[in-house]
Amino acid sequence: MSDQKEKDTPKRSAPSRPCVECSEPVHPRAKTCKACGAEQPSGPVKAKKKAPPAPKKKAAAKKKVAVKKKEETVRLDDPDKMKPLVFKKRFQDKDKKKVLNKMTVNVRKSVDVISERSKKRPVKLLTPAMLRRTLVPSPHIYHQHILDSVGWRVPAASEIISPEGIGSTTWVWDFIGQLADLGCYSIYVECEGKMIADRRMKRLLDRDPKIAVLKLNSVVVSEARTLNQFDEVVRQTVKDLRKRCDSDPETKGNPIFVFGDPWGALMSQGEAKGNSDWGLGPTAKKETAKETTAGSNFEHAKHASGMARWLPSFMEDYNCSIFFINKQNDKVDFNAMPTYMTPSPLKNDTRIGGHALKRLCAYRMTMQKLGDVREKSGLKRTYGYHVRMMMVKNSYGPRDRTSEFSIFFDNHQDTEDYQAPGLTYADRTAAWFVARKFLGTTVEKDLYTCDALGCVAVPAEELYTAFLDHPEHMEFIGSQLGIEGYEKPFAARKAEAPDDVEEVTPVADAIEAEAPLLVPE
Repeated sequence: MSDQKEKDTPKRSAPSRPCVECSEPVHPRAKTCKACGAEQPSGPVKAKKKAPPAPKKKAAAKKKVAVKKKEETVRLDDPDKMKPLVFKKRFQDKDKKKVLNKMTVNVRKSVDVISERSKKRPVKLLTPAMLRRTLVPSPHIYHQHILDSVGWRVPAASEIISPEGIGSTTWVWDFIGQLADLGCYSIYVECEGKMIADRRMKRLLDRDPKIAVLKLNSVVVSEARTLNQFDEVVRQTVKDLRKRCDSDPETKGNPIFVFGDPWGALMSQGEAKGNSDWGLGPTAKKETAKETTAGSNFEHAKHASGMARWLPSFMEDYNCSIFFINKQNDKVDFNAMPTYMTPSPLKNDTRIGGHALKRLCAYRMTMQKLGDVREKSGLKRTYGYHVRMMMVKNSYGPRDRTSEFSIFFDNHQDTEDYQAPGLTYADRTAAWFVARKFLGTTVEKDLYTCDALGCVAVPAEELYTAFLDHPEHMEFIGSQLGIEGYEKPFAARKAEAPDDVEEVTPVADAIEAEAPLLVPE
């Protein structure tokens, strides 16, 4: 076996070295090469060194470009190194108007190019005349004062926060009557199961009973019980109403107003399980209702956060505005203020919806009851009350301005062709005129006197009617208060007019003589 293994294993060959002459392999101990017969050295053969490669031609040297050194950062605490900003072209006061006009033209050309490429609406610089056509006007100057403009900007979301039973629904239906006079459709979504009486609606819509019926028939009245149902009603109703509105040339393009009253009373998705069949098929299995205390207000805030992302684009596409009516909750502070020390209703905007609804709304208003309206003789029964409204958020003007109005729920003196109003701004506007000394108005025993309006010892309703019949007085007061949409005051226009041209304005001299200088709040 050992012999067989020796035969099978191959023998290792000795390492060879190349021949000095022919480079053939030669045994390391051989003295001569078998191929060429050349003698081989006895020591180890050193390998021939390879010739070095030919040097490459050097490329032409590039010109060195001077690199500017970075300036050291200038510190604010080192005023010596601060360099003044230098303009390439300076212009003096006499050329300022020309340069600014050229800049305005260039900006408008750029906006037109951008609007054609991206199909976006260009930015508009609105003049007072344009504002009157683009805003939804408010007929009451007291309410224009808190808006800081002649009307409401659309499309926009708004919110009204009020305590229970103060008259937020009454104000909404009075506002719907004003919108109907302007040709604007309204959608009223009832969310609480307490629909206002028909005769109360008609009283708030118009003082003429026949016109009030027509206005009521033009309002789309719906109901919702869940948050998802409210969203679906708004989407479907606005789309259908927009088609009908644009089909009529008289109302084409007019904004649509949606009112959710009250939005906080709607059930969230978790609360609706087992309590509402909306959105379920006829064969769907009804889930078990949860306990009353199992719900959470955070679901309303979560829903409002999602709604705040799709609602702005929806309002722009269909030119609609939405009013959220919410009930005021007590503000609880566990840090310093005791729980029973709730702040004033005008300062308390606590309600369901979280911060998302606050950020979404451009106008946010709170309401507070001031006092009762009683009979002056007899039983001295209470038949109304005064309400103060504060603008706690105004994205287009100053906040914390207030206006007042009166609500009457009894003691109406109606006739066949006339019904007494359920809400009026007359008496509180007359008191505002006296407090601010507008047009030299005075009061004595609830009778008002204003020589500029030709009123002597008249009630507040008659004074307010005379004021509305003289638009030049509203123009003057609006311009003095700085309300956006009114022209410049008469004194400013007279100062800008040339000396050789005498500007004639109706009752301008009477206004300047009798009205003191008005200082806005």
